[in-house]
Amino acid sequence: MNRVGGLCYASIGENRSMSTEAGPAPKRGRLTARRPRDMIISLAILLVPIGLIFVGWRFLMGDQDVNPVDFSETVGEAERAGLPVVEPDGLSGDWVPISHSVDEEKGAVTLRIGYLTPDEAGLQLVESDAKPDAVIDAALGEESPTKTGSTEVAGREWQTYTTADGHSAFVSTDDDMTIAVVGDAASRELKEFTAALD
Repeated sequence: MNRVGGLCYASIGENRSMSTEAGPAPKRGRLTARRPRDMIISLAILLVPIGLIFVGWRFLMGDQDVNPVDFSETVGEAERAGLPVVEPDGLSGDWVPISHSVDEEKGAVTLRIGYLTPDEAGLQLVESDAKPDAVIDAALGEESPTKTGSTEVAGREWQTYTTADGHSAFVSTDDDMTIAVVGDAASRELKEFTAALD
């Protein structure tokens, strides 16, 4: 009986051993089937907080006001140097001046004032009594801006250009100086700005 019992026990042990060896196979199959899903879940766990941080950053940045600069002293300096400055008049408060400078080089005076437009694009006003070609090269870039036509805005004739980097520009030249308005703003904003120059 003991031997029979032992054989029986051994047979049961072998069955258990076989079942133990056979058991993991389905489990491995289940793990393999879940692997892509687990990867997606892991990625989602990583990306969700990153997305929340990005949205929060955009929200905070969107709430920050851009502080306008006072360019009156710079304009005064340009006028004292002999430049007949033309300033925009009648623009809404959504046009924000953000930078300004005046340079005197080789007897020429150049005034630059940068603006943030109502659509949050960038625009620069350049006024200079240097030679027109030199002003255009400096304001629009030396990489051959493309002349696209001409237009009259508020009684002033403007030549229109597209710069090498895709920005639009309006340029007006008379006997006293050259005015350039250039930036990544839409054409309607450029026209609105040039119409305000008095």
